[in-house]
Amino acid sequence: SLSIQPALAEFIHNGDFGVHLRRMRRLYLIKRDALNALLHAHLTHWLQWELPHGGMHIMVYFQSQWIQAYQALKIQIHMTDSPAYLDTFISQHAEADNLQLMSLSACYFDKNPTDSTADHPSTQVSEGLVLGFSQSSLEELQTGVLILQRLLQRLFPSAKSD
Repeated sequence: SLSIQPALAEFIHNGDFGVHLRRMRRLYLIKRDALNALLHAHLTHWLQWELPHGGMHIMVYFQSQWIQAYQALKIQIHMTDSPAYLDTFISQHAEADNLQLMSLSACYFDKNPTDSTADHPSTQVSEGLVLGFSQSSLEELQTGVLILQRLLQRLFPSAKSD
C-alpha cells in the first residue's frame, strides 16, 4: 500500500533490511542444520535428501524400496481407497497428528498422461516431502520428525528403523 512505502524505503535506506536478512539467514541455517541432524538420527532408513545451501525447506525423497513396498501393501491388503503415492498417504495421515506435510507428488500437473504415444515422455513422479523449517521452533522440528518416524514405523512394522 502507498501508506507504508516511505517507511519501507527508510528501512531499506538505513540498512535495517540488510541487518534483518543477515539475522534471518543465521537463524535459518541453525534450523536447517537441526532438521538435518534430526533426519539423520531418525529417518535415513526411509528417506534420502541433499542439504540445501540456503532456503527455508529441505526436500526429502522416499527410497524406492519403500515406494515399492507401499504399492505391494496396497495390493496385498486391498487398500483400494488409498492414495496412489506413498508421500500423499503419509501427508494425509500426518494431519491426524496436526503435522502439515506437503507431498512432492501433489506438485505434478500431469502425473498420468493418458496418451503414452504423445511427443513428450510420461512424467516420472518423485515421491517425497517438502519439510519447511523457517517457521518452526527446534522443539516443533523434533516433534514433526518423530511423528513422521512413527507413521513410517506403523506403515512398515517389519522395517528396522535408525
